[in-house]
Amino acid sequence: MNSTKAISLLTMQLDKIDSINTNSYSAWQTQTISYIKGIFGEQSEEYAFVKKYKFVWAYSDTSFNQQIKQNTPQIKSFLENCIESIEHRGLTKNKTDPKDNKESWTKKYPVIWEIVKAIIILLVGYFFRVITEPK
Repeated sequence: MNSTKAISLLTMQLDKIDSINTNSYSAWQTQTISYIKGIFGEQSEEYAFVKKYKFVWAYSDTSFNQQIKQNTPQIKSFLENCIESIEHRGLTKNKTDPKDNKESWTKKYPVIWEIVKAIIILLVGYFFRVITEPK
């Protein structure tokens, strides 16, 4: 995902906040959490925050509207900060040091690993046969 797409998704979620109701809240929350996870990664501060955040904690119509009104500034600020982060530093989720992203060659090339193991077993067997044969 590129920065433009990420900003577009977060802006779309930001625009939906003012029209959230009891029917649309759950879908909005799930989408927002999913987008944040996809954009920033599962280990990010942004994902940790939004995953735990309770925008609404009770679903009675009266308290729901009150909670939305009360929590809207905080969640709007969060999404705006996420957008600003992307604008200033770009997407950093997949920009890791190649040295930290080592994958064992035995996992990359399992067939080669099996061949190497077979050769080692044959060589060890041959070596023991040679040294244990009577002269």
